[in-house]
Amino acid sequence: MEPQNLLILDFINSLEEKLKNLELTSFKPQEELHLLNSLIQAKCLYYDKPSSFIYSDLKQLVKAYCQTTDTNKFEYDKIDFCIIEKLITPLSRHEKLAILGFTRRELLKIHDLASVKLLEPRIRELEYQLFISSKTLSGFVKGLFLFPTINFKNLLITFFLIFILCSLVLLPSTNSSWETFRFNKVDIVGNETVDHFLNTLIFLFKLDSSVSVNPISMAGVIVSVILKSFFVLFIVNYLIKFLAKHLSLEI
Repeated sequence: MEPQNLLILDFINSLEEKLKNLELTSFKPQEELHLLNSLIQAKCLYYDKPSSFIYSDLKQLVKAYCQTTDTNKFEYDKIDFCIIEKLITPLSRHEKLAILGFTRRELLKIHDLASVKLLEPRIRELEYQLFISSKTLSGFVKGLFLFPTINFKNLLITFFLIFILCSLVLLPSTNSSWETFRFNKVDIVGNETVDHFLNTLIFLFKLDSSVSVNPISMAGVIVSVILKSFFVLFIVNYLIKFLAKHLSLEI
């Protein structure tokens, strides 16, 4: 073993010994926090794959970190998630998600709802990545439903994609025998293309009763139901919940 690695190993052992002694004394959470932070960083230097060696230390650090913010007597008065994100870098997605879930539970214990609100988008983002990376149909569907909930930008992207999809589906067919529904539109700006997109928006948001989609076949009924369901589920439901959450409303 190289001398440098021996020094790191000795440092790790001394830190673990200090932590054990700390448990037997009356100590400030800040002391434990600093020791755990040093221990985790030392293990990351010493082990090629440190995730299994630092997992329990990370949970202990999160608990100590939350205690320092709860007492509000030390240098920390709020959680800095950048610190936690940096420390959990060596972990797998599953382990990262578990640590962030543990962090959320610890924050709920001290009633730090503001920090929980900041943490939840990151948790949803990791869940989304796990679902998509599973490369299964059920994982893809779950990821699809979770994507708009990560942040407002994702919600807008989802709305835009659904809007484009609806606009394409509602384009008039060049062959009358292929028509599945009739799109009743109103003239707005006099440009056929622009009017089509504007009428699609009016239809989706029910802004004018004269703009409607009338199915003229069973396929038309099915397509209309799917389009409206997607819009209500992905946009109306998520948008209202997003706004309610950020405006501190209850639904």
